[in-house]
Amino acid sequence: MRRVYIIYALRMAAHPIIVKVFLFTISLYAGAALISVGDVLLNMPSVSDLGAFWRFGLTAFTGAEMAVQLVTLAAVFLLVFTTRDIVRNFSRGLGGLTPNLRRF
Repeated sequence: MRRVYIIYALRMAAHPIIVKVFLFTISLYAGAALISVGDVLLNMPSVSDLGAFWRFGLTAFTGAEMAVQLVTLAAVFLLVFTTRDIVRNFSRGLGGLTPNLRRF
């Protein structure tokens, strides 16, 4: 019976969403190692001034090193596709309710 539990745990660990969440977490840790988050938050303008906030983000991203840009793009990419997969799985997991609602 122990083998059954081990195989089940390995299958769950290899689930695509679990792998994407794991890679997203690694990219966040890599980003935190490369970026001084405290300094970024101190220099960041108020979120209420959307124009200044957008310019700050764009300037910070384009002025960053290549490694920081790659880690940031990887984190955003993984976040978007993990969210998409979670929404898809959630809509399928409602006991068939979602396909019935689409008919109306």
